[in-house]
Amino acid sequence: MGFFQKTTIRRYFVLAPLMLLLVAAFSGCRNYSLKTPEGFVEYKWERNFKAISADGVRLAARKFANEPKGDLALWSKTVERHLLEQGYRLEKNEAIRTRAGLTGHLFQCSYGFENVDFVYLTAIFLRNRKIYVIESTGPVEKFRRHEKKIHRAVKSLRIGLFQ
Repeated sequence: MGFFQKTTIRRYFVLAPLMLLLVAAFSGCRNYSLKTPEGFVEYKWERNFKAISADGVRLAARKFANEPKGDLALWSKTVERHLLEQGYRLEKNEAIRTRAGLTGHLFQCSYGFENVDFVYLTAIFLRNRKIYVIESTGPVEKFRRHEKKIHRAVKSLRIGLFQ
């Protein structure tokens, strides 16, 4: 093998991972991840995360621009006010921390719809100029079966390098 071939191969092994990282960072792929809870199946939903259990409990995650710009306290108060105005009954209203060290806020509520009681969970996290929202809902008895797994999934949120 000549000098030129060795240099080309060496350059490829150095540049290829860098190019993959850049493509992933700027290609519009989802730059955050959640661990799909056991018993749930993830499926495509634009560039967002969405999973559902066999008994119909749903889990979803999305990101938004932090516009108008606010901190976690502002957005937490806004979400709490919205939930109360919509008639949700707050069960949990607490700070939460992911395993990756990201601080957020979690709300867990109950509400009735067509003579069935439901649980609605929403957690919000901020990082740089983005707001990450995780939501889960389902009938009370079904949600309670998955509750610990859903909370673990929320705490598994990881956000990519370029956010």
